[in-house]
Amino acid sequence: MKKISILFAISFFIWGCDFEQVIDLEVPLKSQLVLNGALCPDSSLTIHLSKTSAAVGRLESPAFVNNATVTAWEDNKLLGNLTWTGVEGRFALKDFYPQPGKTYRIKATSADFPEVEAETTIPEPIKLRANISKQQSNITLDFTLDDNPAKKNIYMVSAYEVIPPVLYSVVGYPPYTIPQSVMPKYCVMKAIFIPQSQFNFENSEIGGLYCGNRLTFNDLLMKAEGNAFTLNVFDVDDRNGSSSYVFVGAISEEITKYDATLGSNQNNGAVLGNEPSNVYGNVKGGLGILASYNGIRYKL
Repeated sequence: MKKISILFAISFFIWGCDFEQVIDLEVPLKSQLVLNGALCPDSSLTIHLSKTSAAVGRLESPAFVNNATVTAWEDNKLLGNLTWTGVEGRFALKDFYPQPGKTYRIKATSADFPEVEAETTIPEPIKLRANISKQQSNITLDFTLDDNPAKKNIYMVSAYEVIPPVLYSVVGYPPYTIPQSVMPKYCVMKAIFIPQSQFNFENSEIGGLYCGNRLTFNDLLMKAEGNAFTLNVFDVDDRNGSSSYVFVGAISEEITKYDATLGSNQNNGAVLGNEPSNVYGNVKGGLGILASYNGIRYKL
């Protein structure tokens, strides 16, 4: 990290004078290694590596990093090295699935970068019962969730649609394929454990934070058993080959911290002159976030 002196010349046309000031800013001169991962018991241990562009000097675009040494530990016990999967920036520990309650630490090194490191603990399985009903294209999911009062728990509800690749052909042009995409579904959540509350996934107002296609909330007002909530999902249609899903699970605290700072940035960005806040990350020596979740996915 070095200091760069930047000269600002500000003309104040109202007073008809010039004002010059030298400001010292601490900015990273080199690009940084970025480690991202979301671990869960249903998928093999996988992370992504990339690098940022340099703040000054030679112009470099952000890019994936494929040549790196990535090592994993489970509760301080060495698991071994992850291997590059052949997909840009993706490294995995083949046939190994993270276990609930275990803490995983990942270290990564690559040429011209300092070592980066992050860790996360996989949440315990949730105790959830569901009843699903359908009326035309709208689906209602009635849930009952048991909560462990001995520990602080954070939950996530996500509703989304997976749209398959679409081949387009226009006369006079070669055919092209729009790749698979994921889109959030419009839905409304009513939580009995928070009286008269309603979470609208387009504009979360009470008890949670909406970011992207997910809603997070804690167990502050929950009881040990029988926490009921309802999720109404609208316009579920699979005629074009798409599939809609709802995910309910426990998440690590890193996700809520990331969502909170990301939401703050989005709000600040809407007002000219507001100072953007740093997006949360838990990677030492670099950038990014290593988080975890554990839950149940329902196909609608």
